[in-house]
Amino acid sequence: MIIEGLDKGQTFIWEWQYRTLGGFDSTLAEALSKADGGNRDKLRKGYPEYADAMDSFQTDSGWWQRCQDIVKWFETNKEQEAIS
Repeated sequence: MIIEGLDKGQTFIWEWQYRTLGGFDSTLAEALSKADGGNRDKLRKGYPEYADAMDSFQTDSGWWQRCQDIVKWFETNKEQEAIS
């Protein structure tokens, strides 16, 4: 799924939080969320955007709110364009 305004990693976390991931991506998100630093670094080799996003989600106190704000901003602007 493409969510306007979010990058690949942010979209991955968004879909994980709203339970819209399926199959492998869902399992990968769960593994990243539970992995310690060393194991997350191993996963990062194959999925750098996702591992970086999970790091940000878990350690940057304002990161998730900024993702939500981005989506809300784009949704609001789409609604306004449709009205115009």
